[in-house]
Amino acid sequence: MSGSSDLFPSLDADWAQELTIELRIRGVDGAAIGEVLATAETHCRDSGESALDAFGPAREYAQTVPTPARGSTLSDVPLAVPAAIGLAGMLLSFRTVDAWQAGTHVALTLGAVLTWIAVLGATLVLVGHLELLVRGRWRGWVVMLGLSAAIGILGLAPTPTLLDLAPGTAAALVAVLLATSVGLSYRITPEPDVVRHPLGAVTRSPADAVVAGLTPWLFVILTLVGSGVFLIV
Repeated sequence: MSGSSDLFPSLDADWAQELTIELRIRGVDGAAIGEVLATAETHCRDSGESALDAFGPAREYAQTVPTPARGSTLSDVPLAVPAAIGLAGMLLSFRTVDAWQAGTHVALTLGAVLTWIAVLGATLVLVGHLELLVRGRWRGWVVMLGLSAAIGILGLAPTPTLLDLAPGTAAALVAVLLATSVGLSYRITPEPDVVRHPLGAVTRSPADAVVAGLTPWLFVILTLVGSGVFLIV
């Protein structure tokens, strides 16, 4: 956890990082995590005990911290809108490049639309069950492999064509979708929920700022990389 050794020097960095991850999984926000770490820091500094000796394993200690009521997965839907639009643009771009190379039109099929809906739905489900992915071990992998297989089969299944677009028209639509995704990301994405010390300092590294700056452009980057791969192959 970047910056934790500066703000909480009496805590073992690995213990503090594990505690932070566990609390994130349980839905605790950055300010509350900072208060928990600050309390542990004060105790360890005054007593001379290590965090492990004083509070036990981070995962077990995290279970003693009050957590907010879990919201419905539907509460994440507004925040997923930019990603959904960006995902649609990215998937359409791959079909556009493929059609351009083959000298054909871009066939927007029912299967492609259902694949987009399935990927978005699977993402929302996984975000709402991070604990399964982080701690579920083989169960998390089974779920992910099952979802991937189902989405792959859905995408390959023969389905009716809904729209038949010229490559130029499809490319223009890709640009509109990606631009809309970036614009909406800047408008509705909340500020990063960083771990904040009660005195006001935050544990945020330059890398965190870079990641936050690139996140709205994620699907643009993936589209460029993926399209480049299609062109090379």
